[in-house]
Amino acid sequence: MKRCSIVLVGRRRLNRHANGLKTLGFAVTQADALPDNARLLQFPVVVIHSTPLSALPMTAAHLRCKAAFGRRVIVAMVPDDTTSETIRELLLCGFDEVFLERVTPMALAQGVLERLRARPELRCALPAIPDTPAA
Repeated sequence: MKRCSIVLVGRRRLNRHANGLKTLGFAVTQADALPDNARLLQFPVVVIHSTPLSALPMTAAHLRCKAAFGRRVIVAMVPDDTTSETIRELLLCGFDEVFLERVTPMALAQGVLERLRARPELRCALPAIPDTPAA
């Protein structure tokens, strides 16, 4: 079984998050734009960041409509000043999780793992991450 891989898509690099996820055991790839379909289907998790809030609902809908995309995990990372109403709307548009950019890599990983555990059909080896952050 292959190691769980995540693609971080956005104009700005999320080095803190990418490095943290790698340290926790994920395979992480960063891209400025969504990869083509063949490449995108290699990732069970897609994290969208640095995208205007107004474009996120269509991005989620676009991904959910892709052939063979299935129940892959789609995560949005939004600016810290995003309202809870906007976050709820993004969840209704197709995102599985929405995190503020200030989220720690550990909290991001835990949210992703929770979704992956519910989707064994994605067939990837989950890293062993504790359920609670270390004190």
